[in-house]
Amino acid sequence: MERKVGTISRGIRCPIIREGDDLVEITVNSVLEAAASEGYEMRDRDIVAMTAPTLQQYIAACKSQNTKQKQLQYVYPDNMLCVSELQAICKGGIDFAVSRADTHMIDKMDLHPKKCNIFGTRFLVSDEVVRRKQEALEQSKANTFAKIELSEREKHIVQRLNNKEL
Repeated sequence: MERKVGTISRGIRCPIIREGDDLVEITVNSVLEAAASEGYEMRDRDIVAMTAPTLQQYIAACKSQNTKQKQLQYVYPDNMLCVSELQAICKGGIDFAVSRADTHMIDKMDLHPKKCNIFGTRFLVSDEVVRRKQEALEQSKANTFAKIELSEREKHIVQRLNNKEL
């Protein structure tokens, strides 16, 4: 059956946001919960993840986003897409989108050491999305970091250190 409706935008009700709350996580979960509660289906070509660099600037300006909490960090496989990666891409000013056909949402990993739900919304993604994600992350780093090369003098010092001459 041919689709008869093009772009649909929805206003999503979110919980009250307090200082220290993870705005990105709340947004993603609110969209997914709205889809489930209202009974609309995410279709193969629907955009389920995208960056909004301008919105990121507004979020960064909120003092509630400047609080840091220390916790154990896990390194997930490349074929997982998470909100923090989208945020890193967004901070670099890169537009990035992933279609539903290239994703599968998960909340647990079979081999997770804690055998529990993983924190946040994550998607298993195709190898093609992994390639695009890595390119976007690299471009984002290029836009947010200025690489400084070693001078010839500094390279000479490193060479001497390698040869244990110092």
